[in-house]
Amino acid sequence: MHLTGTLFATLVLINMGGKVTEKSRFIDPKTGEMLTASELAGRLADYDVIFFGEFHDSPISHQAELELFRALYKRYKKVALGMEMFERDVQPLLDAYLEGTKTETEFLSDSRPWPNYETDYKPLVEFAKKHKLPVIATNVPRYIANGVAKNDTSFLSTLTPEEKTWVAEKIFYDSKEYHDRFVETMRELRHIPEHSRKQIVEQFYRAQCVKDATMAESILRFLKSHPGYKVFHINGGFHSDYHLGIVYQLKKLDPSIKVAVIATVRSPEDVAGDYLIVSPAQQDEGQN
Repeated sequence: MHLTGTLFATLVLINMGGKVTEKSRFIDPKTGEMLTASELAGRLADYDVIFFGEFHDSPISHQAELELFRALYKRYKKVALGMEMFERDVQPLLDAYLEGTKTETEFLSDSRPWPNYETDYKPLVEFAKKHKLPVIATNVPRYIANGVAKNDTSFLSTLTPEEKTWVAEKIFYDSKEYHDRFVETMRELRHIPEHSRKQIVEQFYRAQCVKDATMAESILRFLKSHPGYKVFHINGGFHSDYHLGIVYQLKKLDPSIKVAVIATVRSPEDVAGDYLIVSPAQQDEGQN
């Protein structure tokens, strides 16, 4: 199978006369078949969690995840949106905005939205708000992850009781494949002194696992308290590609959870997920 990524460069989600037209095409790597968001949603009936691994700066990723979110809601109704882009401590503020007790200005002023929120994540949140769907702020607060990256996991012992509720209770660091892939990505960090590179990379890896584990625990807690729901989780591709990262942490917590991974890839030959969306190389699209 060979499908050139440039076919997907101009895919857009458009609205014609109030009717949403699906333009994204997902690939089933097992067969080479190309699927619309609605067709893919139909194949996800048996899954509890659908991870969408995006390139953060790829319009193609963002268009496709919005189309799939719409399609999942249309077919299943009970769908929650999980987001790496919001951290656990802002969940009350996020809930208040969704419920209409806080304005958008109040919500955004204190929830630390990502710089591309307006263009890339607001459409997802607004769709959830319109249809009264839960949105889960799954990630660990960034300063905690940064503290682990700088000081190793000993930093977690310095947290207050409240801060500890924003971090996963169980964190697994034992995936050799994930560790090896992470170390490989860190080879590009030329500014790290050679004499301390190994230690620093290990601390970064542990910080990454803290993020993954916290997102996994957030998802599992939601599923246990909301029977019958699916979680559609948006995150950087590295966090879920090859069923590693968040997926690994989640399956360690509960092996019975059924997970599907949609991976954004440069080429359809990179089978990083159960289904693929192709985004040609642009500048330096982040995915961590």
